[in-house]
Amino acid sequence: MLDSETLKTLPDLMAKTLYHAEIARVPRLSREEERSLVASARAGDIEARKMLIVSSLSYVLWQARSAYDLRSPAHDDMLDLAQVANLAMVQD
Repeated sequence: MLDSETLKTLPDLMAKTLYHAEIARVPRLSREEERSLVASARAGDIEARKMLIVSSLSYVLWQARSAYDLRSPAHDDMLDLAQVANLAMVQD
């Protein structure tokens, strides 16, 4: 049986698990694919930009995990860190 503290953290745990599962489904790009998408995105191709962003989510999560492990005082939740990084990545 789960204790009350575990039950309180369950929604956060579920959100992290879903986020990880979604990221895991995205295939990694080869260097050549990435270069091609970067060139297309710079030329204004919105779909290429979206593909670059989505393919970079595993890197974003890795960075968030690294920052979380350092226990940055401003960010104590890894999922919050990942969301901030996602927003920074999509801003022009």
